[in-house]
Amino acid sequence: MKNNIPDISEENFNKLYTKFGYSALGYYYAIIEELQNNNLTYKLNKLKTLARKLKIKYFILKSFIDECTIIYDKNGISLFSQNNQLFWSKHLLEKNIDIKSIINRERRGRKKIPIKKSLKLTNAPYVNLTEEQIAKLNYKYGTLFIKKAIEILNDWLQKNTKESKKYLNKNNYGHFRSDSWLIYQTNKYFQS
Repeated sequence: MKNNIPDISEENFNKLYTKFGYSALGYYYAIIEELQNNNLTYKLNKLKTLARKLKIKYFILKSFIDECTIIYDKNGISLFSQNNQLFWSKHLLEKNIDIKSIINRERRGRKKIPIKKSLKLTNAPYVNLTEEQIAKLNYKYGTLFIKKAIEILNDWLQKNTKESKKYLNKNNYGHFRSDSWLIYQTNKYFQS
């Protein structure tokens, strides 16, 4: 977190200290952290919510942010900037543009598991799971439950419907999410 926070000159820190006391630095770091957690900007009309969250009186928070817009870091960039709707830290925005684009690129696609790593299940030739995935599922749901779930999934994949064809020759681990139709059907089987 330190790398993303601008260095406050001693003179400017003294200005904050004289107005807000020892709490000034704490306020600053708490606000920076909230900006980092809130897409690097914060709506001014939500300052009362922020004040409650940080346990700072609203008028103190507002005056602190206003003061930080006229105080500059060592590079001549104001600690906070604001317009009539938002406030932000220019320094955070500049540092995080590259990081955010990298994160977005990473989120675009799930890691694909090659079909070659899947086990050949004798009772379920259409289901593709790795040994590690089966072990995780057995731990999470139990061996008997997973055997039945694999059987149900295999029957569904075998039907070659328009929907099931999409999942042929692909890893089927996603079908075993706790909110999936497969887990619902397997639970229904064991309850009847």
